Amino acid sequence: MCFEFDIDVKTITHDTIGCKWSTSYKSVIGTGKIYEITNEKEMIDGLNHIMKHYSGKEWKFTSKMLQKVRIWKIQIETITGKRSN
Repeated sequence: MCFEFDIDVKTITHDTIGCKWSTSYKSVIGTGKIYEITNEKEMIDGLNHIMKHYSGKEWKFTSKMLQKVRIWKIQIETITGKRSN
């Protein structure tokens, strides 16, 4: 599979020439293999990795909660980055 993440995306405009419009950005593009995580412990580890990033703490997840989500893991094989000026 292929994935891409972009940040700091800004439109660069020109007052009189439409073809001089552009964008500035930073991006990462990669490829890899994707796997569904079905083991409860791995699911909890994955969810807590995400939740800790945003909340700063770990959370409790029940089996019932886990039945309502699907979690995928990307095994990255190639990755490149680009920054426009």
